[in-house]
Amino acid sequence: ALHGAAYMGGTPIVQFLLDHGASLNPQDAQGQTPYRIAEGHLNVASQGVTSWPKTAALLKESGADTTLGVDGRTMLRQYGRQRP
Repeated sequence: ALHGAAYMGGTPIVQFLLDHGASLNPQDAQGQTPYRIAEGHLNVASQGVTSWPKTAALLKESGADTTLGVDGRTMLRQYGRQRP
């Protein structure tokens, strides 16, 4: 649930989940944490990167481990490296 809320930029939902004991650092099948997803994820529809800075800030301030994620890189950095 926290991954989905982070993906949608649902800061109030993220806060609700955290208030009710959601784990801050679960990793999905690709190794992404809710923080990494909120920080920036590829948006296939717009062919760009979507980020939710308020949601990412809430997760970070709540104690999310910002070093977890795909190879320790952010999606924004990965996207930047892939562009011509």
